[in-house]
Amino acid sequence: MNPHLPQGGGAAVEFSTQSPCAVQAVTQLRHALDRPGLQMVLFFASLSSYEPEPLQQALNDAFDVPVIGCTSAGQVGHAGFQAGGLTAVGFFGSGWFFKPHLITSLSVEGQPIEASIAAMERDVDAIPEGMKPFGLVLVDGLSMQEERLMAHLYRSLIQMPIVGGSAGDDLNFEQTLVFCDGAFHRDAALFVLCATDKVFATVRAQHHQPTSTKLVVTEADPSVRIIHEINGLPAADAYSQAIGVPVAEFCPEVYSLYPVMIRVGDAHYIRSIQRCNPDKSLTFYCAIERGLVLSVGHRADALEALSLAFERVQEQIQGRPELIIGFDCILRRLEFEARGLNGAIVEQFVNHNVVGFYTYGEQINGLHVNQTFTGIAFGA
Repeated sequence: MNPHLPQGGGAAVEFSTQSPCAVQAVTQLRHALDRPGLQMVLFFASLSSYEPEPLQQALNDAFDVPVIGCTSAGQVGHAGFQAGGLTAVGFFGSGWFFKPHLITSLSVEGQPIEASIAAMERDVDAIPEGMKPFGLVLVDGLSMQEERLMAHLYRSLIQMPIVGGSAGDDLNFEQTLVFCDGAFHRDAALFVLCATDKVFATVRAQHHQPTSTKLVVTEADPSVRIIHEINGLPAADAYSQAIGVPVAEFCPEVYSLYPVMIRVGDAHYIRSIQRCNPDKSLTFYCAIERGLVLSVGHRADALEALSLAFERVQEQIQGRPELIIGFDCILRRLEFEARGLNGAIVEQFVNHNVVGFYTYGEQINGLHVNQTFTGIAFGA
């Protein structure tokens, strides 16, 4: 429960607790961040540990600076993987600029997102001279609106790197919440216009490559991310044939081992299955549509893929990260646990000062992706 100052110290303080009491957890957090110059608090919390209302009240009582966050499917910080509890980062000093924007009624077409983006564009002019902007996104992980949100944001703020994650609820799929303006919200997204005088770079890591096994979506309902048919067969049957696993054995661990991938430009991105439905349709974590050609993914070396991603970002920021705000897919964690790799993966996170949460989807620039680690790394 001790506060941790990432390498370089002072600019950001990370804190984790597994106290089962929301008031006690926030009291510990407030004590850890009780030092001059606090600009903003970013937190990730488990609904398995805390009811939203007591946690909301405790946060409002504890802080008079902006507090933002979301619910999670687990967290990671300097102490490693944490199931349950709360993990947070406090940002200190004049080297940061933050302007949170809450987008409510996310599923309403058009107006809420467009109105919020207009305010974001105006706030860009308020960024202090000498600072470079970036964006952080937290979004209701059950809203199924991530693709539309990211397309609007990146098209309007195209010069700005954007990373984020979709809120989780420990694989219960009941409610996933974002926190802003003193309250938890459903059907909502949070975009934080940020800037800093630190050097920074985005991070993306995935460890699957496409195979020659192709699946053509022949019937789908994009509005709810459901594929009904693949290759003219019930979707679950076609997927079962492609991966060699019976439908009766489908589970999150199977989906994490055998994702499907789409090609965007010269790169392939993962589209992960959330569940198999009684009618043998498949519900996805990402948008899916009729006519899409999918490739069954083949896993490569996960540790090597993550190491290479961290090496690239260290070259960009010219040294070991002082802090990485990270968003890692819950299906990656399930896969790593099943393969006995989670300890080694988390060790890499700890060694590179990753603080973040396990998500129901990840965002990077204009894309919503699955089974990917995304983040933003800060140098000294």
